[in-house]
Amino acid sequence: MQSRFIKDKDVESRDRKDNRGSGWASGRIFLYAGAVVLLLASALMCNSKYQENQAHKQCNEILERLISLLPEQTKGFVQEGSTNQEGAYLEVKEISCIGILEIPLIEEAWPVQSEYEDGKYMPKCESGSAESGNLVIKDSLRGGLFRSISVLNEGMEVRFTDIWGEVYTYNIVSVSEKANRSSDGDLVLVTQNRYTGNEKRIYLDSV
Repeated sequence: MQSRFIKDKDVESRDRKDNRGSGWASGRIFLYAGAVVLLLASALMCNSKYQENQAHKQCNEILERLISLLPEQTKGFVQEGSTNQEGAYLEVKEISCIGILEIPLIEEAWPVQSEYEDGKYMPKCESGSAESGNLVIKDSLRGGLFRSISVLNEGMEVRFTDIWGEVYTYNIVSVSEKANRSSDGDLVLVTQNRYTGNEKRIYLDSV
């Protein structure tokens, strides 16, 4: 009896050791998995920051050059119907630009690419023109440059200066997260979450 009792205790002891070993192995697996997730998240954050820096760098370089090329500024007037401004652009460092978008209150300004460009690091014209009163400008695909606009209040002033030096002034009238909503403002700014693809449209009317 005593021998069997000792043998049973030995088996029980081995089982406990096996269980501890299995638990440690599982713990190590979860630890490694967690480390991999953290590394991936860190890599994504670094890449996102790099893309933003690239966007700001390119925008600043183009903006500085574009400002020097624009003629003397005058007040622009919205006209009905198609105009010769649609499709017109000024080439700066081999990039076609249609003008400059500004938000004076937060001291932000961006060059705006023509619809022929990819919009990778700079805002681009999606359609229309300022003179026709149907201009749609979309945020850069990778820079998230319009992020600050999402917190702006209705009534905030926004300016667009075209390549002829004509300045168009707008006020924000509404914000919509319905990506398929048709343009119903003299100017529409489109922001896009580059991770989810969700769009937000900011509608502005001429002043």
